[in-house]
Amino acid sequence: MAEAKTINQTRAALIAILAYAEGQSIMADHFLGINRGVPGTKDSDFTYGTSTGSTDIELRVADAKALTREDVVKALEAFSRFIDSPNVHIAGTLFPVGH
Repeated sequence: MAEAKTINQTRAALIAILAYAEGQSIMADHFLGINRGVPGTKDSDFTYGTSTGSTDIELRVADAKALTREDVVKALEAFSRFIDSPNVHIAGTLFPVGH
């Protein structure tokens, strides 16, 4: 049950990031970040700009690639599937679902 809650929280955070980014005008590479433990329910929970600003989790969108919102959504969904898969290794550390 804790595993399902973690997966839902991951998806909710991704949706919050998209909702925030959707209202922004992207003119160059932009970074959207959120720190661990922040709920992501309001704009002030995020850092957003042309340089890195968060210390934990960050998304970079490359404007030079002419990416669409749909492109970003598909990539975030793919990240979510990857993170949700069992026994994923990130930076050489076991990253089990639910932890």
